[in-house]
Amino acid sequence: MIQVIREEILEKNGKIYLIQVTFDGEQYTATGYTNNILINETSQPANVSAEPLKPDSPEIENLIFLLKDDINEHGY
Repeated sequence: MIQVIREEILEKNGKIYLIQVTFDGEQYTATGYTNNILINETSQPANVSAEPLKPDSPEIENLIFLLKDDINEHGY
């Protein structure tokens, strides 16, 4: 089962982007959407022996940062 860990909305140059981090039990995946179209995705494997990460953990923050940086750089 895929679990949503965190969602953020980013507005840039009149466009609205949804950034979402999900967890599927094996990895965390950050996806970026605009107009319901996937524009970017990045993932990080989970430590299977650990509890799921908290939404404000440094690892989740880093995934969010990577997508925001890509949106700011490329302006999809």
